[in-house]
Amino acid sequence: MKLRTLMIGLALIGLLATGISIPLYRHLHAKQRQKNEGAVIGALKAIASAQSVYREGDKDGDGVLAYAPDLASLVRAGVLQSEIGDGEYHGYRIKLRRHKLQQFVWSVTAEPLTPGRTGDLFLGMSMRGVVHASRSEALVFGEDGAPPPKALTIGARPSGSKSIRGKSRAAR
Repeated sequence: MKLRTLMIGLALIGLLATGISIPLYRHLHAKQRQKNEGAVIGALKAIASAQSVYREGDKDGDGVLAYAPDLASLVRAGVLQSEIGDGEYHGYRIKLRRHKLQQFVWSVTAEPLTPGRTGDLFLGMSMRGVVHASRSEALVFGEDGAPPPKALTIGARPSGSKSIRGKSRAAR
């Protein structure tokens, strides 16, 4: 009888612990994803700054004020931390692309290595300096640096554009 009561008590404690630990686990994972996303947004801004320094300083030394074609060029020029330039940063894969038709147009994208686990947002930025996001698919910028039509905007944005919360600045 005592053993049975003890087993029931332990089972109840186990259920209670599970009921507490699962929401706590989810909360901690959500916080980690938000930290990753914040760090990657900072990295995108650092890449934008590095691109400006690279171009204005003619860091490739070819006499043409052009943007870097890839992250490795920014790292070699000493204008970007190798931690960001490695291509994987805080659970995201970062890719820099100088557009083929125009050497003065570039974009950088960041995709979660494991969507839903390392991050919820697909992020990107072009030479226009505005961070864009999508919750469902990777961002592909146009040859003129324009964001995809369905991309949401994070941070400073032109009036009337959608924010990550789906409201325009004018609607607030």
